[in-house]
Amino acid sequence: MKRQMLASLALVTGLGLLSGLPAQAATVLGHTPVHLELRSVMTSRLAVGELDGTLSLTIDPSGIVRGIYRPATGSFETVTGNTDGQRIWLDIGSGGDIRVNGTLKDGRITGNANVSGFHDLFKFVSKRN
Repeated sequence: MKRQMLASLALVTGLGLLSGLPAQAATVLGHTPVHLELRSVMTSRLAVGELDGTLSLTIDPSGIVRGIYRPATGSFETVTGNTDGQRIWLDIGSGGDIRVNGTLKDGRITGNANVSGFHDLFKFVSKRN
């Protein structure tokens, strides 16, 4: 899976280079776990194109995040992370292949993604389906 995801990112990045181109914490961290189904898009800041996927997360009242990520072109990957109800970080893939740092507001995650093996910072946006 990691190879397929990295190959997709390499293709997106390569095509672009060739072309020349707060919600309150209590809202999320209540007394019961919160489940989010999000459509995710990663776009390179240096290239044209995007990598789409689906993010299914459970956020425990303590802020622990767990779930799965499924790229449009591949199989499921594990997701782990943490949030304080406003800031969020996620590790996608068993080896933390993708690290997302961002904000969580109104069921939407916005931030940056660092992808293992790339020297690019990807824009990461996830919102409810």
